[in-house]
Amino acid sequence: MGFIVDGTPPTLTILSPSGDDAQISQSTFVTIMWSGRDDGSGIDYYEIRINGGQWRDVGRSTEYTFSGLFDGEHTVDIRAVDKAGNQQVERATFEVDPGSPSELFTMQLILLVMMVIAVIGLLTLVMFWKYHKEQRKFHKAEMLKESKKKPLKKKPLKRKDD
Repeated sequence: MGFIVDGTPPTLTILSPSGDDAQISQSTFVTIMWSGRDDGSGIDYYEIRINGGQWRDVGRSTEYTFSGLFDGEHTVDIRAVDKAGNQQVERATFEVDPGSPSELFTMQLILLVMMVIAVIGLLTLVMFWKYHKEQRKFHKAEMLKESKKKPLKKKPLKRKDD
């Protein structure tokens, strides 16, 4: 019985984003998909990283979603490692552009106007409540003053027949 030495790295192909898909993503999250194969010892695991960051072990999964990406160009590296320790790395580049500046400005302006309207409404409500509370206090005080005044003595009514 002999040993077979696996000195061949796995094959790795990035499926998405690639080609024209790699140009622009209009979302702040991007799903990377790939396929790998190793006819020797077999794929052990995959790793992925973005923009030269830390490698993340994704096991044998062949897709990964990055979220919260900022505008601009991003580079993703995928590494396939076979059971013999051979490695293959592939790279994909894509751009994130969730919207034109005018669209973003419009959304921010709408949110700002809505917040201002909400604050004005809240302030109006608080002022109305305070005014109403003061009016009730004043009215109560006036009624108390009136009740403390000495009642007028009423003269008995005279009858016409007297």
